[in-house]
This record gives sequence, C-alpha cells and structure tokens, in this order.
Amino acid sequence: MRFTMSFLALLLAGCLAEDVSSGLTETGGCADVLMYAANDTDTVALWANFNSLAYFAVESGRTIDETYDLNGFNQGENRVAILEGEDVTADFCVDITWELDPPARRRFNPVSGELSITIVPDEGAELSEPYSQATLELRDATFLNLLGSQRTIESLTLTEMVGWEPE
Repeated sequence: MRFTMSFLALLLAGCLAEDVSSGLTETGGCADVLMYAANDTDTVALWANFNSLAYFAVESGRTIDETYDLNGFNQGENRVAILEGEDVTADFCVDITWELDPPARRRFNPVSGELSITIVPDEGAELSEPYSQATLELRDATFLNLLGSQRTIESLTLTEMVGWEPE
C-alpha cells in the first residue's frame, strides 16, 4: 500500500503546474536573437533563441512578425525553454555558444501554447551591425521536463535590443 500511495503522490505532483511568469523580472537580449527573463536569484529563466532573425530584418529592411504553436517547437533551429539551476543566465550574452542548448540542471521544454516574436530593424542599421528591437510574447505556455513536472507561463512579454556583429 505504501508503494501505491507514494506512486500516486509522485504522479499527482507531476500534474501540478507551477506558473513562473510573475517571478521572471530580470530580462535581457543579445546576439541574433537570444532573449531571456530570469528571477531575481537567477535560479529560474525563460531562454529563447531564434536563428538570424535580426540579420534578416536588417537585410530586408522590414519588420519580421512570426507566431508559432509551441507544440513541437524545439524541433527546428529556434528554441525556447525554462531552465532551472544556479546562475542559469551566467553564460548568456557573453559570446559563449552552445550547440543550440544552454546547460542547466533542470530543463522544461514547451508542449503547448503560443509564441510570437517581432523584430523591428533599427533605422540606419547595416549588416555589420544588425541591431534590432525584439519583442517576444508567450501566451498560455506549458513546459514539461523529463520527469513530468510542469511549468507554465500564462502571459509574458519581453522587449529588448538584440543583434551582433559578425566576424
């Protein structure tokens, strides 16, 4: 009986979702395009990476405005995740690259919700300096880790300057 109750408690714990959006108060952005929002202790962060959107916005001279369904979103070059651990944003925006994914003790990948990203190229920007304003919006997003724990973001909007200078 004890095994059954423990298993049931574990199963129920995995079904309870924790909304982390209200604690994500420290924001930043850089590169082409990396955006993040972390809590004040840097133990939880939303991390989003979009390949070359600032470059394409500057090259075309037009605003890029895209909306994605988060179900299966991390299967392409673009990525979004909730990361948990210590100093989770320490290596963000410091010219350290990962093979699409930053290290973290716990990672929650999206399973549902909607993400919109808008990239507005800075007036006068050139391809050597593709600085742009990026706005990321998440709505009704649910993230799941490998153990079945859930994190949610009901609504979150980030606006940051992003871009990079190619070598």
